[in-house]
Amino acid sequence: MEQSSLFNTRQMLDEQLRESCAKVNYSYVCHNYMTNRFISRDTRLKIALILLSAFTLASLLISVYFNEKLTTIIGLISSLLVLIVTVYQKDFNLETRVNEHRKTADALWKIKEDFISLLIDFDDLELSDIRKNRDELLQRLDEIYRQAPRTDKRAYREAQKAIKIEEEQTFSKNEEVDSILPITLRRNSNE
Repeated sequence: MEQSSLFNTRQMLDEQLRESCAKVNYSYVCHNYMTNRFISRDTRLKIALILLSAFTLASLLISVYFNEKLTTIIGLISSLLVLIVTVYQKDFNLETRVNEHRKTADALWKIKEDFISLLIDFDDLELSDIRKNRDELLQRLDEIYRQAPRTDKRAYREAQKAIKIEEEQTFSKNEEVDSILPITLRRNSNE
């Protein structure tokens, strides 16, 4: 009876660790998608500002040179658009959001790797050591999540697609892993 209970406890701990590792991986990928989205949005806004500023300058120069009322109006409208984009950038501070999501993703990557290491060492550890390591990981994870910016449904759907369909964060064949390792560490060293 004691042996069966011990097996069930180890099995439940194993399942909990695997599930936690998967959840951390999802969060890690979500934060990477949020980072990429904010970088893309920030880049587009900066390009828009450059183009609008150039357009404003050109229309005002034409207005001054040719005394055209229409180009003055166009210059004023594009100047207003520059102001709107600038206020948007100030209020939403995309660079700060990028840094927050990147910092969170980096911290989650380390936690994910620590969960994987614990799962690898699982059979060699006593139950008390497994629980201690698990509790420490969950405590560190809680600290990360308390400081982390929120992700959204879109990032979760993108992460879900990337992990389940595109197999992001995985290698489908040993050859893929071997191809990035030095020759001396490859399992199938045919070279």
